[in-house]
Amino acid sequence: MFVAAGIPSPNRRMDELTRLTIALADRYEIEREIGKGGMATVYLARDVRHDRRVAVKLLNPELGAVLGVERFLSEIRVTANLQHPNLLPLFDSGEVDGLLFYVMPFVEGESLRARLARERQLPVDEAVRIAISVCGALDYAHRHGVIHRDLKPENILLNDGQPLVADFGIALAVSNAGGARVTQTGLSLGTPQYMSPEQATGDRVIDGRTDIYSLGAVTYEMLAGEPPHAAATAQGVIAKLMTEEPRPLTVLRRSVPPHVDAAVRHALEKLPADRFATAREFADALQAKGGAWRVPIGATRPRPGVLVAASLGVAALCAVGAIIAWSKLARIEAPQPIRFKLDIPEGQQIVSSPGSSIAISPDGRVIAYTATSAQSPMMYTRRLDELKTTGFPPTERPMDLKFSRDGRWISFVGQNGFISRVPATGGSIGILVRPDNWQGTSWSADGGFVYAVKDAIWRVDSPGSIPRKIISIDSTRRESALFGPFVLPDGRDVMFGALGPNGPNLAVASMSGTNRTTFEFPSVNVLGYMDGWLIYGREGGTINAMQFDQRARRISGEQVSLVDGAMWKDEGGVEASLSATGTLAYIRGDNNSSLAFLDARGANGVQAAEHGLYANPIWSPDGKKIAVEMASSEAAPNTIWIYDVASKVFSRLTTHGSAIRPAWTADGKRVAFVRDDPRGSTIWAVPADASGPEELFYALPGESLREVTFSADGKYAVLRTDVNSTRATKGDLWALPLQGGSERKAVPIVQTSAQEDMPSLSPDGHWLAYDSDETGRFEIYVRPFPGSGGRVQVSTNGGSAPRWAPDGAHLVYRAPRAFWSATMSTATGSPIVTGRDSLFADPYRRTDTGHQDYDIGRDGRFVVFRGVSDNVDIVVIANWWTEALAKLKSQSKSQ
Repeated sequence: MFVAAGIPSPNRRMDELTRLTIALADRYEIEREIGKGGMATVYLARDVRHDRRVAVKLLNPELGAVLGVERFLSEIRVTANLQHPNLLPLFDSGEVDGLLFYVMPFVEGESLRARLARERQLPVDEAVRIAISVCGALDYAHRHGVIHRDLKPENILLNDGQPLVADFGIALAVSNAGGARVTQTGLSLGTPQYMSPEQATGDRVIDGRTDIYSLGAVTYEMLAGEPPHAAATAQGVIAKLMTEEPRPLTVLRRSVPPHVDAAVRHALEKLPADRFATAREFADALQAKGGAWRVPIGATRPRPGVLVAASLGVAALCAVGAIIAWSKLARIEAPQPIRFKLDIPEGQQIVSSPGSSIAISPDGRVIAYTATSAQSPMMYTRRLDELKTTGFPPTERPMDLKFSRDGRWISFVGQNGFISRVPATGGSIGILVRPDNWQGTSWSADGGFVYAVKDAIWRVDSPGSIPRKIISIDSTRRESALFGPFVLPDGRDVMFGALGPNGPNLAVASMSGTNRTTFEFPSVNVLGYMDGWLIYGREGGTINAMQFDQRARRISGEQVSLVDGAMWKDEGGVEASLSATGTLAYIRGDNNSSLAFLDARGANGVQAAEHGLYANPIWSPDGKKIAVEMASSEAAPNTIWIYDVASKVFSRLTTHGSAIRPAWTADGKRVAFVRDDPRGSTIWAVPADASGPEELFYALPGESLREVTFSADGKYAVLRTDVNSTRATKGDLWALPLQGGSERKAVPIVQTSAQEDMPSLSPDGHWLAYDSDETGRFEIYVRPFPGSGGRVQVSTNGGSAPRWAPDGAHLVYRAPRAFWSATMSTATGSPIVTGRDSLFADPYRRTDTGHQDYDIGRDGRFVVFRGVSDNVDIVVIANWWTEALAKLKSQSKSQ
């Protein structure tokens, strides 16, 4: 057998969502998961009886296991009687199949957390208004003996701008029901940034003043853009909470009135006795009621008549202090660069994809990068002051990552070619523009967005706005393409590459397209422009700089090499990003790989000696050759090559235009491939021995073909099409009968709003495997072929890139960190998964975001890609520009 016998079957018990859905079917129709926190997972549902949308919150099963059901339900019923305009009411609660749940109204708006993520700081009047409204809710609940205990921006919902406090008393109910046993779950009742000191020290006696502290912390964040105490870990936050005073809001933001600053700081006093006694008092202080504003505990109120003098004295002292500080600063050396590798989670593999696969925020504090983990490439972000890595939605398979100039957004290009943006802190994806064939992107200083297509550079001001062409190809220079725009920091000019008859040149023009200058330059891969120096990448992985006078549009001096070892992309350019503060981040390593051969358990076999920029290997039917896609080190079209396994010789097969994703015909006589074209990609074929010309194999009017595979009996081909805005689909699968000559016609067989790709036909041609993101992540499915019938999900925790094993009884796929094999039974006429087995670890290269990037031969051997460099990682150099500029000035003086 292909897979060793004796592997135990996986546990097939229903997951919590399935159990909840079945148990509540007569009361609530569960639609989808909409949020997840430490205590509960939130599902959007429809209240069947009242025909209304509700939020069903399923308590964390680990937490529920230590709570007495009756005790918890008794405690939570106390909150059901709370009725206040700024409180989100409790509709229902209960227990089903051992799972504890409660139900609240579904609010169409957003949480305060989402708004803070988008805006960071709120207008002062708006922040105060929200805080006063929450004070009213707190005061009402406290008078009814209910304390929130977990007040934070996530629990304040904004419905048409009006705040609604959610989950009131839930934390208290959990605490009262579970007692000391709750700590066994590892769950903290409270969030460190908003937790009062008495909560942090575990005091058993908690009253309403702990909520006042939490609201003070939330109000502080609304005004300052950050919590009063922040650190990389929960322990660090609590340590600062117990020992440090928050900085005055009037120092952080001059527009905050002194009475608001004083009120917030009074709410944040460390001793409950030193805070406001009631939430109503907090609200009054925020509004300066009573004609005076409170002074924080420990401060001295100035005597009448000396306020002006005191103020002048302080001003004078500040001026003297500033002079002293400046004189000291002049003697302080420039900050030294700090080099370090960025740790990424185990199982992630950094991916180099078209455009930039790494980006650094303008302030140099956040890194975004593309990596694979469970299945296809997705975007991750990592704050340099934290240990946590955040993953973004995988369905887009993002390329060309770029931070906006204010750091609020990250733009990317999805596999469908759409240019989108997502908040840098996470949130909903918004489409910026749908270009025909993107050739690079850049943000402008005013928040606009610039992108290149083959024959022009366009600008879009905001999502949904009409793009404006700002630069066209220069026909007098016989230019054929524009690419790689980079808006200079002042926002007045844009640099870009222009492909002429003698190769690419660098050009610069105003943002209106006027005053254009084209000149020869060593590179068109511009990374930044600082202090009169243009920083750029060169082939071979070096980062260089050269002087550039933007006003005169003139290059001068010699190029200076500053960094080497950066990864060089397939289509040209280094994988690097430079922040406005001078911190450099780059992917280090070699993008070359070699073909490696493995047995069914991952043991290494013969490895091809020749290295290259490979993608998409596929065995010939006789198992003697491998067709492989190869990229040029320049921005030249990809080509198809044939590797002879016995002689270990590569020979080029295609010679004209772009050729990607090869596939052998059933008889092994021809190799089909995708030819990219902005007007719509098509399938071509060429004799495998190069004895004839490349010929059009199939075109589907109105569709862009992205993939092809053939049945072993030669009767069918399966095609995959790209996104189709008319049908609102991302990628569909089609069956093409190969009989009928020119009359043959493809018909859709899997056509949904989800992304379906990577089709693989079983050896007997009766079953089609593919992956789809219909559940929100990619999983493997099998359905009958070519006829209709139901499909079965094969993978259980993410999967992609299915390939049938030679015996037809096992389906191999890539899952988190490993290759897996599913044992398939079709004896009943329907596909059934009878077992799953982890084959071997998967550290191998994934060079194509939309294809398998491995194959299984007729003898069961795997062909995969092994990177030439064993150390592909992310390197960050903080304060890099200080060092680089010193080197550049030194070099300039010596020339």
